[in-house]
Amino acid sequence: ESFWASAHWYLAYAGIALVALHVCAALRHHFLLRDSVLTRMITPSSTGE
Repeated sequence: ESFWASAHWYLAYAGIALVALHVCAALRHHFLLRDSVLTRMITPSSTGE
């Protein structure tokens, strides 16, 4: 297997892991910390920011 094929495989799984970690952190903020982080990410800003 070539270097680039191995690098592609490892980077793909690292990207998937980062997305999963981000989703878990957003759910933690919403359900455990009960702050408005997830709501602010989902709903559009009324001020355009």
